[in-house]
Amino acid sequence: MRGELPAAVAAYTEVVRLDPDYFSGRVRLCQLLTAVDRAQDALPHCEEALRLMPGQPDALAAEAAARAALR
Repeated sequence: MRGELPAAVAAYTEVVRLDPDYFSGRVRLCQLLTAVDRAQDALPHCEEALRLMPGQPDALAAEAAARAALR
């Protein structure tokens, strides 16, 4: 599974590039980037997801996980 994460990051990066307002894509990219130790890169996607849907629980959880990974 861990070996598939870079491919998933690449795929979701392309999804978000093609549709920057795709909320679920932003959240998933944030989660994936955090999982591959790229929490700093994940945060802008979390923040954009929360801009699209303020207070949405999945986005809040993804942002919290990314911030925790930076500590």
